[in-house]
Amino acid sequence: MDVRGRDGESGTSKLTELRTPLTWSSSPFGDSRFDFTVTPVSLNAGTASGDAWRRYGANPLANAVSNMVSTATSEQAAIASMTEAERTAYFASNPGAEALSGLGTLNAADFNPTTSSGMENLAKLGSYDAGQVASYLSSSSRKPNVDQTSGSTDSQKANGVELALALSGDDYRVDIGSTPLGQDLNTVVGGVKWSPKLTNYLSLILTGERRSLTNSLLSYVGLKDAYSGKTWGQVTKNGGTLQLSYDDGDAGFYVGGGGYSYLGQNVASNTSINANAGVYLRPYHDEYRQLQAG
Repeated sequence: MDVRGRDGESGTSKLTELRTPLTWSSSPFGDSRFDFTVTPVSLNAGTASGDAWRRYGANPLANAVSNMVSTATSEQAAIASMTEAERTAYFASNPGAEALSGLGTLNAADFNPTTSSGMENLAKLGSYDAGQVASYLSSSSRKPNVDQTSGSTDSQKANGVELALALSGDDYRVDIGSTPLGQDLNTVVGGVKWSPKLTNYLSLILTGERRSLTNSLLSYVGLKDAYSGKTWGQVTKNGGTLQLSYDDGDAGFYVGGGGYSYLGQNVASNTSINANAGVYLRPYHDEYRQLQAG
């Protein structure tokens, strides 16, 4: 059983992972080894609340719509509490107020910008009364406190089972598997590694791989946004590396590099390029001990 904890913001970057890998292994092809692994996985990122909730998924849009409707409702209530004479004077000095009071009760669900009908309703409200209603709401002094805690998500959890097959030998390894099954998003992961010896002391290491980015629940298995209904995340790292290394027992060096593309569902893609090099010496070494500096 393996337990991994990652500090971070509850509901977003924080992660507690529990894994229980079960492996069946055999050697059907001489020196080659075949492994089949089944790994139940349990993930918990906690609950997003306060500012984390406001930044979560499409919640910035939901919060903006909620604030707009709350402002409109407060303005309508204030206008309704005025006397007839006060309303007449108020309408004369505040363009858009009279049109707003005649709109009736606004419902935040009707202005969801992630739907086509919501976008249409927002456009209509923005142009209503030649845009004077939108201007009136924009300059309102009855806007809600945006620093006030708006809500929280449910506890962000996921459970699933990963499957993996691997075949390895003295100078190679090939594996293929899955991200945790049982989630809305699933994908194939795996890789190839080949490390031939070019001479007695010189080796080449080539890798190509597609791996899950396990930094957070979002990047690992993805999440479903309740407001928009979209599933997003599950990022994979796709690319490879090349490294040349030399070691004659007394000294050695290595030099290499690689590149990766980071791809996910409904998230921005990214790329990375890396390079590394190093040298080292072993001024003393025997069968049981060695001193190495580099």
